[in-house]
Amino acid sequence: MNSGRSGLFVSLLVAGLLAMGPARGLASDDFTFDLEEIEKKPLQWGGYAELKFEHLDIDGGSGLTALNLPGTPPATIERFSPGLQLDGSFVQGMASFNWLLKAGGRQDNFGWDDFADVYEAYGRVKPNDNTTINLGKKSYKWGKGYAWNPVGFLNRPKDPNDPQEALEGYITAELDLIKSFTGLGTLDNVALTTVLLPVHDGINDEFGATGNLNLAAKLYFLYRDTDIDLLLYTGNSRSTRFGLDFSRNISANFEIHGEAAWIEDARKPLLLADGSSRWADEDIFTGLLGLRYLTENDLTTIIEYYYNGGGYREDERALFYQRVRQLQPDPDPADALFQQLRSLGLRGYT
Repeated sequence: MNSGRSGLFVSLLVAGLLAMGPARGLASDDFTFDLEEIEKKPLQWGGYAELKFEHLDIDGGSGLTALNLPGTPPATIERFSPGLQLDGSFVQGMASFNWLLKAGGRQDNFGWDDFADVYEAYGRVKPNDNTTINLGKKSYKWGKGYAWNPVGFLNRPKDPNDPQEALEGYITAELDLIKSFTGLGTLDNVALTTVLLPVHDGINDEFGATGNLNLAAKLYFLYRDTDIDLLLYTGNSRSTRFGLDFSRNISANFEIHGEAAWIEDARKPLLLADGSSRWADEDIFTGLLGLRYLTENDLTTIIEYYYNGGGYREDERALFYQRVRQLQPDPDPADALFQQLRSLGLRGYT
């Protein structure tokens, strides 16, 4: 080794020792690690309070205004909405209890309205890492879509203006089974979720026809770094439906997702040319395709296309709004036509 290389080697060695020395000193003097600081507490809870203000401009010449705000509608609506949400869990061994409570109110031109509900309250038992049993009132957010979920067979409808808002659950019995694979390279995880949802007077009666026990299932795969769900709902409270969704990260900051659902004998109210109405039953397809992009500045952009096969054709909507215009300019809420159109609107048209 010549003198030049020897000098370079000694310089690098000295620099390395100097760099390592302070680091070891800092590690021994300043850094401490206490397991109690990160140990999960049996009782965990949280929540938030909010106050939301909305200003609405009302189109007095709109047919929907005549239907939803009969009489002389206000030109604007100023709305204040306070809200309070509390959630938490208590864990003891392999069992836990989880809850989500929500209360809120609304003050606008029409007065004050409020609510207080138990959105979730369910017990969970986890006898091992692969099995989980849930029993009680639990909310579901099946599907990969952000604003809509065609495969959300057990979901409450989202508000597209606030998709992350907490949703009220249903009283269910749920079993989750998980299996992980190592060494396969293509299939990493498989999970099966089965849900029993009873519908009786006073129990989930807003879900559909009462006097029934319904079954829903979701089979999850993590295949080649792609999340895939196969979904099924069957029961007499609603019609049978099948679903598929997926989500995949194309890169570290770019994700694509989609959903597709096939619903047999979906029901919707239909206004006929003679002024009568009936229930129409038809098989429908609904789907969603979306992407999510995260910039270097942590700005998330979500774009989704949603196709609703259960909607109304142009001629069906035209007939409905033609009848609505007959109510103007001064609709009478006691009129039979007004009551019929308002009912049809609430059940589907609007």
